[in-house]
Amino acid sequence: MKFLKLISLGAVALLAVNAHAGGHGPSWNLVGAESKVAFGSVKLDAVGESHRFNALSGTVNDYGVAMIEIDLASVDTGIEIRDTRMKRHVFEGIGPAAALTATIDPKTMIDLAPGTTSVIDVAGKLSLGEKTVDINTKMFMAKLSDNRVMVTTDEMVMVGAEALGITSGVDKLMELAKLPSIGRVVPVTLRFVFELAE
Repeated sequence: MKFLKLISLGAVALLAVNAHAGGHGPSWNLVGAESKVAFGSVKLDAVGESHRFNALSGTVNDYGVAMIEIDLASVDTGIEIRDTRMKRHVFEGIGPAAALTATIDPKTMIDLAPGTTSVIDVAGKLSLGEKTVDINTKMFMAKLSDNRVMVTTDEMVMVGAEALGITSGVDKLMELAKLPSIGRVVPVTLRFVFELAE
């Protein structure tokens, strides 16, 4: 379950952009307070829970290069001792944040008419410490206004602990919580709201 948070973080970064290189366009800033990275975990093969990261930041520059950072210290499982263990045993030594980078045609975000939507293919790389994994998924984009775009997962993103190099941390969480099992592959959902930079 703690491991799951990590996954969510990966998903969050991924949602940032779609994989089409483009020309020059406007730059965008992530509206952190309206964005969300959530992930689910399963323990004991039967108990499911939902978690999230509360602090996100990011940009899409005028070349279409997007980067989303997830503050690992902002993990929120709803139980304080569990959050502390996640930070100490899963994220310690990795760094303050996980990051996803990708590129998108700047015109994709600016040309969508307000009130309309589109489904885009997104390809990106999620970096967690020294580990980098490729992530490919479909995202649902909605133009909220002339200067705001919302991008959410159109399908669940699945991330594994082994690919992220956090298996030993998950094992430690199981030991501390006296659990026989914690799922090693987790579903993640993302919601990113971007605003045109001034």
